[in-house]
Amino acid sequence: MSVVGSLEDLSFPDILQVVHLSRQSGTLILSGEGGERRVRFRNGLICDASLGAAGPRLDELLVRRGLVAPAALDPARRRREQTGETLASALIALGALSQETLDNVVREELRSMVRSLVLLQEGEFRFVVEEDRAALAEGTLKEGLPPDSILSGLPVQAAPDWPPDPPTVPGRVPRRVLLVSERSLVTLALREELLRAGFEATACDSVTEGIARARSFAERGEPFLLLCDLILPEQAGTGWHGGIELVKAVRASVPDLVSLVVGEMRHPSVAEALKAAGASGYLPLPDLGPLPMGDVSVRVRDFCSQLGSALCLTDDLSGIDWNAGGCSIRVADPMSLLWGLIGELHAEGGDVALLVLRLAAEYFERAALFAVADGKAACRGAFGAPLDARMRGAELPLDEGSILVRAITGRETCVGPIPADAANRPLADRLGAPNAPVAAVLPVVSGQEVFGVLYGDNAPSGAPLADLRPLEIFLSQAGLAIQNALLRRRLESLTARDGRKRGRATA
Repeated sequence: MSVVGSLEDLSFPDILQVVHLSRQSGTLILSGEGGERRVRFRNGLICDASLGAAGPRLDELLVRRGLVAPAALDPARRRREQTGETLASALIALGALSQETLDNVVREELRSMVRSLVLLQEGEFRFVVEEDRAALAEGTLKEGLPPDSILSGLPVQAAPDWPPDPPTVPGRVPRRVLLVSERSLVTLALREELLRAGFEATACDSVTEGIARARSFAERGEPFLLLCDLILPEQAGTGWHGGIELVKAVRASVPDLVSLVVGEMRHPSVAEALKAAGASGYLPLPDLGPLPMGDVSVRVRDFCSQLGSALCLTDDLSGIDWNAGGCSIRVADPMSLLWGLIGELHAEGGDVALLVLRLAAEYFERAALFAVADGKAACRGAFGAPLDARMRGAELPLDEGSILVRAITGRETCVGPIPADAANRPLADRLGAPNAPVAAVLPVVSGQEVFGVLYGDNAPSGAPLADLRPLEIFLSQAGLAIQNALLRRRLESLTARDGRKRGRATA
């Protein structure tokens, strides 16, 4: 897999953090006016870098620093020709260099080279994942460096302008979807969302027709994925396990089928039965029972958007988290998801709140996103029943001492229990039971301006919070997108006002 984009999309330090957090092995290739630079990673750690033709050779570096005598190079080169080992290994074997000295030199030089790339703001990048573990090149660190050891102490650079085009993420998920559902409302909404996300949706309403369509695609060699209801009439008309029957029948002719099932049931046995049948994942439908009529379309749209994002923003659905329960589908490749969401963030008409909550669902069992203005935090969306209903229309005061204010004024993530005091009581009352032993509040920030805060916890299960740094990176990009959208609106308003003035002047 290869991920491509522009350094105007995602800064070099953020790229280092994303690769590190996803523990990827591969090569980051930076292309620009200064030529091509390469940074190699192993399990998310930086182990090698090259500045192109300008990069120094290891033997020249060792001699220049007085660590190896020039006279020691010829014997080492002759040994290298005889044994096939690296020049550095030959120098160590001959006693002209210690392994500790070599590691220190390589580490220092690598840190220096990578730090020189931090301020790059123009050019293209390509990250190529390496499945195999090739032999280490000469001068490569065996353990590697984390990004923090390179970025620490550097001045924080200004956020780059948002680019005109988002990065593209090539995927392995087929673009044709076979949609088998009896629900007219959900079927219509899902079909519209899939079309918006770039899929071709073929809809039918029975197991028999679904099997026939699937076999037709397979015979023509057309890859597809299956999205179906859990509760469907069986072909024999003797029961309602049609969703499981459909998955089994289609997988018999398409063994590598990616199939997702939706339904109202939330019992753990449902996911187990579908997993045994060969389904890739199960996502419970939203509970429309307690909703007022005016909120039904919003809830269905949000569900369909979340499902569409899960499909189009990852290239491998085989690693779905089967313990997600009523939460969102968990994708297998966090780096592809993050890059894909950043691309969607800039897409025309992209819903910033929905995308933030989509990624938040990878980290929290329940969450709420607030817009910050006029001394209040107004909820713009939430997930995790019944929190989503409790937070609908919520406007919380930003009183001194509240955990929301701490994240806003400090412009940094706050993690810990919610204090049981007056300043935090409005938030605690809205959250309701169960109480979260640990919660997180993350600001949506660009520069010195905070546009919102994201609250999240794992109160239903009590599970510990995961590493939130990828989410922090995305929220900074979301803040930048909001800021640029506001600037565009102001510019359009000024342009329109100027046009009206000119029109009056010439009238």
